[in-house]
Amino acid sequence: MQQENAKSWDKLLAPLLGLGGILMLLVVGLDERFYWSPAFSLPLKIVALVFLIAGYAVGSFALIENRLFSGVMRIQADRNQHVVSSGSYH
Repeated sequence: MQQENAKSWDKLLAPLLGLGGILMLLVVGLDERFYWSPAFSLPLKIVALVFLIAGYAVGSFALIENRLFSGVMRIQADRNQHVVSSGSYH
């Protein structure tokens, strides 16, 4: 967030996404406490968990494959930024 050449809209959007993750945990806790949602079957929970793990795997692969991965959108000329032609960006 401290990058001087980060886009202004991204400096606003990135913290909001982090706040969304915190709010999600709050709502999940309240849902468990007050039983807002119906009960889900075990197979449905397993399918949801598989999709969640797959999503984290794709995101982690992007972090590993792209050495210029950044939390905000910016051109990293100081690090010789170039087009990534392998991995998840191929």
